[in-house]
Amino acid sequence: MSEQYAAAGAGARLAAARKARGLSLASLAAQLKVSEARLAALEAERWSELPDGPYARGLATSFCRALGLDPKDVLQLMPDAAPVALEKVAEGINRPLQLHPRQRLQASGPLLLLLMLLLAVAAGVALWPQGRSLPWSFSTQTAEADAEPVRMVEAPSVPLPVSTPASASTAAVPLPRPSSAVASAASAAAAVASTASVPAAAAPPSSALLPQAAPAVLAQGVGPAPATAAEAALLTVVAREETWVSISDARGASLVARVLTAGERVQLEAPAAPLRVVLGNAPGAELNWRGQSQDLAPFHAVRVARLTLN
Repeated sequence: MSEQYAAAGAGARLAAARKARGLSLASLAAQLKVSEARLAALEAERWSELPDGPYARGLATSFCRALGLDPKDVLQLMPDAAPVALEKVAEGINRPLQLHPRQRLQASGPLLLLLMLLLAVAAGVALWPQGRSLPWSFSTQTAEADAEPVRMVEAPSVPLPVSTPASASTAAVPLPRPSSAVASAASAAAAVASTASVPAAAAPPSSALLPQAAPAVLAQGVGPAPATAAEAALLTVVAREETWVSISDARGASLVARVLTAGERVQLEAPAAPLRVVLGNAPGAELNWRGQSQDLAPFHAVRVARLTLN
């Protein structure tokens, strides 16, 4: 090794070794995958143009290995990396995070929005009227609970005189027209749906007391009036199978909304037409309106029948 090479610095030694092997700065930069400017700064010992001391020493080590030199001779001539004070490192780690007010608002914005939404839902549930279902519940049980309950009206039992063979030929006399008080009471009772179970067998003829489906005013010793006019004003639903029944009048008021079991019957006297009737099991139900049976065969395929009766 010549005296000039021994007296040269780290960068000069690297440049002399590269030129001795006939390598250009560009080809060596492509081999090491670094920029040509950084290799030139290393050979010229312009340490300020390199990122830091450890980077310069690492680049010099790669330079020496590419040329087949011992890195120790070159690294001894390079300036040592300035040690970093531990106090500064500790201060940087323990330094509290400083957020700009706008950054704080952006970071807490989604959380505040979620909190406000939860408070709004809780306030809505707390202020919702008691007894009314929430708007997002659409179950059948809710519809049945909201419907107006059907009040059961028991028809008073009127004792009928036991007829004898001699009085069997007594002619039926038409009943007189009831007074205004009786008519108003009858019309008020007719607006309420009354349900009755279908009797399993007819009562014995010798029974002294016979139950009647609706209250009637009978003159003593006179038979009941013809039932054709009353039957013409009836809406009757007979359930052969379990079915859901919903009936509302012309004003939209719910008259019946419940499940009928097999064999159960619902009758409405003189309801305000038009009526809207919904049967949940059309094949298992019978519908009579003003004495005429309604054809439910077109609804057997879909099972749910929706009718408007005028």
